[in-house]
Amino acid sequence: AMMGLGDVLRKAGKLTESEQSFREAWELRRKSLGPSHSRTVAARREVGLALDRLGRTREAAGELDAAIEDARQRLPETEYELSRALLDRGLLGERSGEPRKKLEPLFRESWDILQKSRGDADRFTIEAREGLARATRSSKD
Repeated sequence: AMMGLGDVLRKAGKLTESEQSFREAWELRRKSLGPSHSRTVAARREVGLALDRLGRTREAAGELDAAIEDARQRLPETEYELSRALLDRGLLGERSGEPRKKLEPLFRESWDILQKSRGDADRFTIEAREGLARATRSSKD
């Protein structure tokens, strides 16, 4: 319910309230399901995205990094959430000007997981592949 509310608030432009709702969902799921459950990881990823929308880039990166680590604890169950957190972290890094060589492994791992599990035509697979292409592009381009 809190995840749905967070999404509705985000769409209504109420970004602070949206972040609070996603954070509450993450806390509830963490307490009831554990930190590495796929639904908990999804909620933590949404907290990171909400912080990014609020311009709190450093905090957003920290939440996405934590979601990645949480997802790694329960593979293969959390593989999809791991791929999405890696992709979101790579995109955040691009927007904030992080070095491409730091972003390349994020996009590469995300693309690898998504390509195997969702196929080449999936929109997130395409987004990860495009991110990888940008991250591996020569600086002379």
